[in-house]
Amino acid sequence: MSVSLHHLVTLDLEARRAAHPTVPPFAITRHKFSDASANDLTKSIVRWFAVHGHFSTRLASTGTYREDLKKFVASQQRAGLPDVFAVVEGRAVFVEVKHDKDQLSDVQEETIQALEQAGAMVFVARTFQGFYEWFLAHFGPMPDATARLDPFAPLTLGRQQVEALFNVLVLATAHFTQLADRPGKEPETGLNDYPRHLNNAKHLMRAITGYHAGIDATAKQKDEV
Repeated sequence: MSVSLHHLVTLDLEARRAAHPTVPPFAITRHKFSDASANDLTKSIVRWFAVHGHFSTRLASTGTYREDLKKFVASQQRAGLPDVFAVVEGRAVFVEVKHDKDQLSDVQEETIQALEQAGAMVFVARTFQGFYEWFLAHFGPMPDATARLDPFAPLTLGRQQVEALFNVLVLATAHFTQLADRPGKEPETGLNDYPRHLNNAKHLMRAITGYHAGIDATAKQKDEV
């Protein structure tokens, strides 16, 4: 998987977990994204716009089946429109998906030219990596997205994240305390330096507790003001 698709998988997972805060994070699994086909590439592009908070949709020029007429009716949409439409920072953006050796038709080229003359941005995507680089070049990465790409960037925790970490560390401390109280009993993990692990867990829990208290104090000060 390319770096760009991996980035999309990460952003998608975070977006879905944020949208369902009451669901345990482990219960929301990663979705797979690909650009192995035109359909897969289109789905990935639409989702990329969505996880960045931009409106996006697929445009279909195929007809629709009329049950009352018992037949397909041709679309009233203008011929040659690109596959994806999005609004980014107030600007109309269109993406035409051309997979493998597919080429633009004369009608598509004319429509793209008309869109650009009207002020819209148009990109012809053949791979997700190509679209990814084009998007970053024109709109830049979101601030938090940049931080996620840098493994050494400072970690910013929200209230719910702090509480989740606090609960995990409480359980971890209890686990290591139990191990430390059973000298001579090898833990299943193979960790035999009980005092060190116990001390580390306690230090971590104190750090999170202090941060947690800081959040409560800050909130209280804001309420008083």
